[in-house]
Amino acid sequence: MNKQDDSHILHEVCIIVPIRNEGKYVEAAVQSLIRASRDMAKIIIIDDGSTDETSVTLEKFQDSIEVIRTEGIGASASRNAALARTERQFIAFTDGDCIVDEDWLVELVKGISSMDETVVAVGGPQLVFPQSKWKERLHADILHSMHFVSDYLHQQPQMVKVNHNPTCNVMYKREALVEVGGFDTSLWPCEDLDLDIRLSKAGYQFYCTPTAKVMHRRPESFAGFCSMMNRYGMAHGKLFHKHHRFQNVDLISLSILCALIWAIWSGLASLLWLILGILVGFWVLFSLKIGLLRAVLASGYFMIPFFLWNFSFYIQLIRGKK
Repeated sequence: MNKQDDSHILHEVCIIVPIRNEGKYVEAAVQSLIRASRDMAKIIIIDDGSTDETSVTLEKFQDSIEVIRTEGIGASASRNAALARTERQFIAFTDGDCIVDEDWLVELVKGISSMDETVVAVGGPQLVFPQSKWKERLHADILHSMHFVSDYLHQQPQMVKVNHNPTCNVMYKREALVEVGGFDTSLWPCEDLDLDIRLSKAGYQFYCTPTAKVMHRRPESFAGFCSMMNRYGMAHGKLFHKHHRFQNVDLISLSILCALIWAIWSGLASLLWLILGILVGFWVLFSLKIGLLRAVLASGYFMIPFFLWNFSFYIQLIRGKK
């Protein structure tokens, strides 16, 4: 694609970013978006009821971005509100704690414009900030090591078809978003996964390109990591009740639950063997990404977040759609 083509298509792009209390990261995030926009793509930031310095920081960029101020309506409703404010053909999403690569938008445009009409979204990888502290990097490594059971993270070296791209790094065709009614405002997180499930049911496809890069923050504390896992477990339970189908990670959880019931029924020895088997499984899984020594430590570290994800998942399955 030549520069003239790039310029023409970037004028048809709108970047939408919902933000709430991201004062620590928002300035660097917006600066990266402005660079990536090449003064052609439109940037809409939704400041969703921030109570920190986010709003003041955004005022510095009032000549380069459009800011919508809302009062805590949530990420889904924020994105839908911004979507209604633009008629541009392509809609790119990222988060307020991300820094996008200078060529991020161009690479997403190249990817989506090279596909046929059934492909309505192209995403890219989430990278770790080089300056991240060890705990944030550990959380990122744990998540990356589990990429094969979830479409939340992608590590393929070439463009591939995927089932889902998270909204921290993705571009959609606007008409497809409008067709399915945008984001479900009752969901957070997993509102982006729900969107892709609905688009997939409508016959659309998604791809991921390794060249559209975004650096994404991870929880900086163990409590934050636990809270994130708890939220995602609950959201996956809600998704099942909405779509009546399990995701890959749900099926693994159900398999472990069945094994746990069998082990408890069979006695203490079987239960201990199962726990040991789960730990060994974590060791093997994590060691492929972070090395054996760190894997031994990470597997024990991960047990509490792992329990919280599963606990919330099953509680939500029992509760139903609420």
